[in-house]
Amino acid sequence: MLHDLDRLAQCAADGDRAAWNTLVDSYVAPAWRTALGAGLDVEQAAGALELAWLRTSQALAAASPATGYPSPGGLLMSTLMDESSAAERHSRAPTWPYLEV
Repeated sequence: MLHDLDRLAQCAADGDRAAWNTLVDSYVAPAWRTALGAGLDVEQAAGALELAWLRTSQALAAASPATGYPSPGGLLMSTLMDESSAAERHSRAPTWPYLEV
């Protein structure tokens, strides 16, 4: 028998909006803690979360019973850490006055 969240991931991949909303509700607090704990400010964290959720939804949509469904929490958190690292690197990049708009 599949874990409830794994079953929700399958239903969300099949377009079940309620399943997707339940997944989001299940992971929203730990995802925010992860992003903010990575040293991002609220705006950076929101951007990283948006991209992580987008990539998670794309991966779930691309999955099938034949290929298997990824663990939604593991996928979200690993993607979020990648996005958080990218946002942190971007925030430390030097800016040049003549490049600012």
